[in-house]
Amino acid sequence: NNLVLYSSLSELKRTSQHLHFAPILAIKILFWKQKFRITHPKIRWRIVKFTNPFSMNFSIKLEIFQFQIVFMAFNFYHILHIFSKNMCTDFGFHTSVAKCIYIYLSAQENIKRSRQLTVDQISRCIGDLDSNADKQKYLDYFQSVFDIKSKFQFEPHKGDEVSQVNAQSLIRLEMEQRYQQLDERLKTLKTENDEIFKTIEATEKSLLNYFDLKNCDMSDLFRDLNLPNHSIGSKQKRLEIEDYYVQKVRQYTTSSNLIARLEARHKMMQKALNGCVNCSDKQTLDKFNQLISMEKKKKIGKSPIIGQPRLFGGKLIEYINVTKQEIPLILTSCIRAINRLGLHNQGIFRIPGSQLEINQFKEAFEKGEDPLITVNPREMNSVAGVLKLYLRELKEPLFPKELYDTFINSLRVNTNQNTANEATDTNTSSSPIESIEAIKIENIRKAMCQVPKPIYIILRYFFSFLNQEKSS
Repeated sequence: NNLVLYSSLSELKRTSQHLHFAPILAIKILFWKQKFRITHPKIRWRIVKFTNPFSMNFSIKLEIFQFQIVFMAFNFYHILHIFSKNMCTDFGFHTSVAKCIYIYLSAQENIKRSRQLTVDQISRCIGDLDSNADKQKYLDYFQSVFDIKSKFQFEPHKGDEVSQVNAQSLIRLEMEQRYQQLDERLKTLKTENDEIFKTIEATEKSLLNYFDLKNCDMSDLFRDLNLPNHSIGSKQKRLEIEDYYVQKVRQYTTSSNLIARLEARHKMMQKALNGCVNCSDKQTLDKFNQLISMEKKKKIGKSPIIGQPRLFGGKLIEYINVTKQEIPLILTSCIRAINRLGLHNQGIFRIPGSQLEINQFKEAFEKGEDPLITVNPREMNSVAGVLKLYLRELKEPLFPKELYDTFINSLRVNTNQNTANEATDTNTSSSPIESIEAIKIENIRKAMCQVPKPIYIILRYFFSFLNQEKSS
């Protein structure tokens, strides 16, 4: 209780003190309120003055941040978003376009390759054109019309025993005069016929100018569309030359026919004036007929060689005439290489060479090159292989087909006993076998005289090489 009383007394004392200072405190509060009223506007103005720049500065910074944010967003949109959208919408478009272009190019390449193959085939067809072979096929097809199967036989009239012309004493003088006149007329006709043939050759050359391959170049038509047209005048001139050419050929044919008939009459009169033909006359006549058959025949309408003649699979005479080579390069090169490096090789023509090397040599020779300049001994079988391939692919063999029967018959002398007996009578010192072999050699020599001169030169060159190969 004392403690409670003490606390109450202390609180009373404090309260009395507060009450004592309450009027003073009220006066102070009133003073401070009055002073606050006076200083509050100043403080407020100062606060505003202080806070306003700060807020403005802060707002400016906020705008800068916003501007930077907007700029970054705009930049990000234009750089990344638009690019991403374009990439999204463009995905696979250019690949598809490129694929279409590749498909088109592939199609064009295949078309180009196909056309090139067609052009190559047509180019090979140009080399395979052979007017002589086509004409021969035409003649063979109509063989019954153009072929004379047998010689005409003279049939006497109703028991008339005279079957040949005889120069009797009463008409011999007159026949000799007619024989001289016929001989002079034949010389005149042959001279005129030769002149006509020369005119035909000159006309053929003029016509060939219109078929020249230079006139086949169509490059100008793809460069200039306003080219002058000279086709009408040139065509008219060509037609005139063709008419003149046909007229001269008709004249030449008629003249040749007349010469053939007069020559037949001339030979019959010559035979009648000479009387009975003895053995020496027969030999002279046979030699004359052989010279006539070996004489170079005049040929009308010679087909010009189109382009460069083919080496493999072509005609040897045409190649020689165009290249002006007596012996083709492939023969001289192969034989030179074999003589230099391959004479001691066993079975050089029997053992086949590399097909790849043979094809390479073939392509080089076809281009006019000599691939055997740097050949080594290991390639000799391929060199012999390309030589055999060349001879095998010739369109016309070295020994002409039309002389095949002549060469075969020249070796059949042993079946003819009469010939063998004659040979033994004339050569009493030699055996019959040697005489028959001599006759065979003579027959082959006569057959070789009918071979064209360019082929004859090549055969001599080639057989000389084979003889050397055999001796080694």
